[in-house]
Order: sequence, then C-alpha cells, then structure tokens
Amino acid sequence: MKKLHLISNAHLDPIWQWEWEEGAASALSTFRCAARFCREFDGYIFCHNESLIYRWVEEYEPALFAEIQELVKLGKWHIMGGWHVQPDCNMPSGEGFARQVTEGRRYFAEKFGKEPTTAINFDPFGHTRGLVQILAKSGFDSYLFCRPDPGNCALPSETFTWVGYDGSTVMGQRAH
Repeated sequence: MKKLHLISNAHLDPIWQWEWEEGAASALSTFRCAARFCREFDGYIFCHNESLIYRWVEEYEPALFAEIQELVKLGKWHIMGGWHVQPDCNMPSGEGFARQVTEGRRYFAEKFGKEPTTAINFDPFGHTRGLVQILAKSGFDSYLFCRPDPGNCALPSETFTWVGYDGSTVMGQRAH
C-alpha cells in the first residue's frame, strides 16, 4: 500500500491587503487551530515560516507561543523558511533579502533552537538570480516556491539545481 504525506501549512499574507490588525488576528486564529490539530491528531504536523507571525503570537498570546515551542520540541510543529516575512523577490535589494534572512533565522534560533535550511516563498511574482547567492551564503541549501506557475515559466523539471551568478547553488522545488 502506498503512503500519502500531506504537508500542513497556512500561507498568510499578514499585511498585504489587510490592515495589520486583521492580519495578526488571522494569524493567531490559524495558529490556534493548528496547535489544536497537533494535539488532537497523532500524525498531524504543522509547518510555518514567517518570524513576524511568531512574534505576534509571542506578544499577544504567550500561552499559545509556549505551546508552539513545546510542539516544536515534540516534532509536531516544524519551523521552516527562515524569513521575517515572505518577501517580494523582484523589487528588494540584496541588503533587503539579507536582512529578511538574518532577522528570521536569528529569531528562530533564539526562540526555538532551529535554523531552517529550506527557504520558503509560496507567493512571489518572480525570483532574482542574485537570491541564490544570498540563500546559499546564509545557510540555506534549498528553496521551495509556487510562482510563477508552469504556464508562465516552463522549467526543465519541477526540482532543479538553481545556480547563482557567483556559482552558488541551492536545490529549487516548485510546489503546486
């Protein structure tokens, strides 16, 4: 019998088209539900990536934050990504990317003892080749993204080695 694995994640754009209060409320609600599912279902594991959202949970619901820290220790909640927020990958400067990574990875190391090695960006509108060098030199070995979709950008494979200008590499994976 084949085994099917589903990765539970919630893509949140906490401040894109919402007031920050709405984004924070949605994030808190999502994390509450995810923590409940982690408790209720043995095989359930939740994954999330933006340190900003964890900061909101830490500030506004410290008990939930402590529970998430415990779920991380138990392997029921995975810290992934390592960004402060998922960035626009077309407009920022290299400095902007470096600060996103530095801030996110520092926070996850301090609060959870985790330094993710896969960068996650589910909803970018493109990617600069210069990002590869920044990711590789920041400790990432892989990059998971959704856009652009196959109709807008054909790739030889959905899994590929992405090579930067300086020869740095990360494993790329387009998810659907």
